[in-house]
Amino acid sequence: MDRLSEGIGDTGAREAWPVLAAIFESRAPAIASIDAAGRIGEPSAAIVLARCLYLGDRRAPAAAAALGRIPGGKALAALLQAHAQTRGAGRALLPGVAEEIEAALRTRDEEMRRLLLDPRAPPHLHLLQAIADLRAPAGLSALIDALERPDLRSAARRFLRIAAGKDLGAAPEAWRLWLTTEALAPGEPPPRSGARVVAIPMMTRFPAFSFPFPFLHS
Repeated sequence: MDRLSEGIGDTGAREAWPVLAAIFESRAPAIASIDAAGRIGEPSAAIVLARCLYLGDRRAPAAAAALGRIPGGKALAALLQAHAQTRGAGRALLPGVAEEIEAALRTRDEEMRRLLLDPRAPPHLHLLQAIADLRAPAGLSALIDALERPDLRSAARRFLRIAAGKDLGAAPEAWRLWLTTEALAPGEPPPRSGARVVAIPMMTRFPAFSFPFPFLHS
């Protein structure tokens, strides 16, 4: 069965997803099947892969890597939700998974920037928190640009404080100077400050994936 999954992945054809989906449903998916789903890049695979993030073994980081290769809002939403669940105390519960989720999200930095600034999308905690945690350039730039929008200004300043470990006020210019001269390398912890880190409730059961960005269901 693993060889079949590898063969399907090698084709890279989304038309092969129904066969691979049947493999997922018939038994606990092997790493080869998870990897093949990522290589196919079929957006509808995101829901199945999202559940694999919580298996508690080597398949979980494989699922995170696979989601990073799948385009579209479903995969991004699954990664953002998983990041929220595996930060803080959740990191110890799923060792190795949080790092892969963060790595996958870093490859989608520009996509997160566009989503944050999309006027159709209301501010979403998981997106803002991921941008602040990852401190990748495009996401931080989007937070700074969001200071100029009345509907995003308060949240943008709040999460910029978390990312930087200090408060530079509401003026975008001060934050742009920080971004170009002082911004931390991705993943480097910010210095301690009075900025309160947002606590996202830990999951208490297997999560239901409702995908918080309905207009990205593609």
